[in-house]
Amino acid sequence: MRILITTLFCLVTQLFFFNSEALAAGEYQALNNKLQELIILDAGRYKPFDTYAQNKLLQFSGKSKIKAKDQNLDAYEWLSMVVFQPEQVENAKLFLINHPQIPEALEIEIDHKRHYSYAQLRDHIDSIDKFANSAMQKEESSRTIVDQEFIRIFSNFHNYNQISNSMALFQSKSSLKFFSQGQIAKELNISPSPSIYELSLKAKDIERLIESPSKELNDSALKLGFALFSWIESYREYLNTYNSEEVFAFIASPETHINPWTYFFALQNKVEKYNAENIETVFELQKSYDSQNLEKFTSIIDTLNKKSKDLIQEKKLTQPKISLELFYNNFSPLSKAKLLYLLSFILALLAFASNKKETILHKVSSGAMLIASILHFSAVLSRIIILERAPVSNLYETFVFVALIISILGVIIQRINKKYIFGNLSASLSSFILLIIASKYASDGDTMKVLIAVLDSNFWLSTHVVSEMIGYAGVSLAGLLGHLYIFKKLKYLNNQSPEQEQELNFLNKSILGMIAFGLLFTFLGTMLGGVWADQSWGRFWGWDPKENGALLIILWTAITLHSRIAGYIKDFGLAIFAIIGTVVVMVSWFGVNLLGVGLHSYGFTQGLAMNLLSYILFELIFILASMFIYQRITKKIS
Repeated sequence: MRILITTLFCLVTQLFFFNSEALAAGEYQALNNKLQELIILDAGRYKPFDTYAQNKLLQFSGKSKIKAKDQNLDAYEWLSMVVFQPEQVENAKLFLINHPQIPEALEIEIDHKRHYSYAQLRDHIDSIDKFANSAMQKEESSRTIVDQEFIRIFSNFHNYNQISNSMALFQSKSSLKFFSQGQIAKELNISPSPSIYELSLKAKDIERLIESPSKELNDSALKLGFALFSWIESYREYLNTYNSEEVFAFIASPETHINPWTYFFALQNKVEKYNAENIETVFELQKSYDSQNLEKFTSIIDTLNKKSKDLIQEKKLTQPKISLELFYNNFSPLSKAKLLYLLSFILALLAFASNKKETILHKVSSGAMLIASILHFSAVLSRIIILERAPVSNLYETFVFVALIISILGVIIQRINKKYIFGNLSASLSSFILLIIASKYASDGDTMKVLIAVLDSNFWLSTHVVSEMIGYAGVSLAGLLGHLYIFKKLKYLNNQSPEQEQELNFLNKSILGMIAFGLLFTFLGTMLGGVWADQSWGRFWGWDPKENGALLIILWTAITLHSRIAGYIKDFGLAIFAIIGTVVVMVSWFGVNLLGVGLHSYGFTQGLAMNLLSYILFELIFILASMFIYQRITKKIS
């Protein structure tokens, strides 16, 4: 049944939708720039059109730009065309398909860049629906990678389909010339290429003409009425089958924000609270876009946003920080910080390899690191202001936040002793890698998500989770410094000078300091989490996997400090223990999520097992190899 509905809808879409003449995207630049400001309600959060566009492009393609009509389009330019001139981008290579078995099963020519157009997938929608429905009927644990990929493609295709048809109600259909030429056009007083909305306003007149004694008018009106009915009912049925939530919801209805079709159907059903003024405004929005009337388009966007803000105020919700979020999107501080972290690391690595103190490489690396940290901090601060909460509610945010804390700690270590490059080298590498990992999670959707119930407490989120993340940063940085200590120790072992001993002592003290720092904040965060758990779940401690993970960090860092103080391990052993501490952090941070059980469901994720196991294996090999080399060298010396 779902396949039949989809096929019917796509046929109607092809007939009425993809016939407009091509229009260059560059001609609409001023309109697109203004459109960035339009307030959208998506996934429970009010956001500007620009953010919505970036989220969708990343979700569908994994990219921040896309090529269409021989132009490289930004996300908002691309989505503007999807909404207002969808035929312009139907052949753009948009949908990312990771597994080669998918195009083979669909009998689509394999693209070596793994991206496929809407037009390609639309022609095989019945197969996509069949394979996806079959996969969804399986237990989640028994789904293969191919099953999961079919479900993702199925979801993305229908999500895109709904967005691209959001304004179809108001778009002129040149294909309707076949039904609306001649005498009937004069009788109805319609344009040669009317929109579905214009024809819907003439529904009673069409009914009257169907009963006309004139055979010509009777036949024309019957065909036109059938075309109108087919489009509206096919889309209504399509929404009933696939629509899980409102897409492109920007019209302030009496209760919430909805999309044009939902508003149109409410008017058709004669819901008293809805009036025709709003739908007429959106119709004028499409017309002003088509005619490139910037003044009118700007006025309508401002009107729609004012109505949105009035509804938000009436519902006593926080007004969205549209200007700040647009600045954050356009300036992209995290992308700039990521590049500067990479630059700082390369320069620090060269300085580390040269073994010279306070060279120009040190200074430039420190400058890049400091600027990156400032940009990183401004990004996190902007997110806090936009969301009005601590930025640690999902894995993306925790990666970004921990990377910031590590970068700050790295700058502090570098400032304490400028002779050595250890702070820059360790922190820049860690922050860069964490931001790379975070960018992978950005494709899951909006990175500024609304809080789910278990985290719906700003006070506890700002204390428990933040403290835990700061603790993670301290222990992780200690592990990176441990790697540097082992490299230096093995290098200096045969012939250690007083200056080299000072260098190793500084590294050793930095490792100790970071472990103590991590223990303090992890312990504090765990205690605060216990209080939160007592208030939320009625118990302080329940041996939940996340709780056990935090306890493991506390126990391991405490064991490490006590072992070093008691003399059970020396400086080299401390470095080894610090590296193991980083592994414990990774297991606690997201490794326990792979178990798929526990009350901390907000932290669950998939696809990490192989990467985590690879990392643990690497560290195990590094530790065993280091210990083996250390023992061999010390035996030779003795």
